[in-house]
Amino acid sequence: MTTFLIVAHGTDGDVMPLIRIGRELRHRGHGVAVLSHARYSRRARRAGIRFVAIDTVAGHETGQADDGADINGLGQRRDLDRVRDYYERHGFFAQFRFECRALSRLHRAGETVLVGLSLSSLSVLTAAELLRAPAVCVAASPFHLAALGRAATEYRQIFGAGIEPVRRELGLPSVADWSSWLLSADLQVGTWPSWFDVAGQPAPAGARLVGFVLADEDDDDPMPADLEPDAVLITGSSGRLTGAEFYRTAVAAAAAVGRPAVVVTRDRDLVPDPLPPSVRWFPRLPFRDAMPKMAVVVHHGGIGTMARALAAGTPQLVLASGFDRPDNARRLAARSIAEWLPAERHGADEAAVRLSAVLARGRPPLPSGVEPVDSVVAAADALESVTG
Repeated sequence: MTTFLIVAHGTDGDVMPLIRIGRELRHRGHGVAVLSHARYSRRARRAGIRFVAIDTVAGHETGQADDGADINGLGQRRDLDRVRDYYERHGFFAQFRFECRALSRLHRAGETVLVGLSLSSLSVLTAAELLRAPAVCVAASPFHLAALGRAATEYRQIFGAGIEPVRRELGLPSVADWSSWLLSADLQVGTWPSWFDVAGQPAPAGARLVGFVLADEDDDDPMPADLEPDAVLITGSSGRLTGAEFYRTAVAAAAAVGRPAVVVTRDRDLVPDPLPPSVRWFPRLPFRDAMPKMAVVVHHGGIGTMARALAAGTPQLVLASGFDRPDNARRLAARSIAEWLPAERHGADEAAVRLSAVLARGRPPLPSGVEPVDSVVAAADALESVTG
């Protein structure tokens, strides 16, 4: 039996796929522990997985509400001092130290695999060096791997001064070559299918693609009995990566085409107030059950929402902005699966034109590679492959 120690940072689309993979590994008889944000404690433990909180719910919420920086902007930002200040302000380097020590404490020599997300794998790669343990990095989208290769200088400038004291405490040398180190995991796993990969810049050679791992397949939230079918579903990130302008534009576009709309976000302050009578707001919905009932989904281009819409066969309009989201949208458009607009064209009038086009086209054909069970199985197989 192998023990998989999984470190997961981010929002639902980042963390929940790793919890689902962890549950599959546990079912195979392996030991699994997830180190993640405290808000995911219930979900991990419900999956039967040992959970170690790396923060508090309040602390994580404070960081999400702070627009000082976003790790998803790496590779595109020039305000690196501001980004570094953000991570210092929210205790990232103390968290890094905690994660490294927790991984060391949970490690069993010769029986442990360390798993992290490609963009936030600093503690996993450090612990792998220290413990001489195999490491796997999981990328949520093709752009994550592409950006990681380009962002080495930014990582060094933002994180170097903060992690080097911890590495010295652990008896490790300074990182000499950040570009090589960030890509030094024994295996890179991509949670997207081959058709999505070749619709844009493909993943590097050696990356193992397993298909979309849906974040919400195990969601047990109840469906509202009075949820209106054939509405326009409007939803952004489960964090605060999507701003108020996104929701204003999407609500106005739905009104312009004469459709009722359902807005889903935990952050009510981002939603227009008051809403038109034909629009309802929910902090959460079980997308697995709700998405197939919707006429179309307008979203930000996050990989989790996109994959769920594909699995449901629901038409998509993507108002994409930031990091991997335009790339995700372009890949869908290349396969004639979705309409999309870049950030500089997010006006309500143009969004309404695109929304009308999506509605007129109807439901797209379901491509292969969105089978949730097969993808989780393939991901677990990939992680098991590094155990020897």
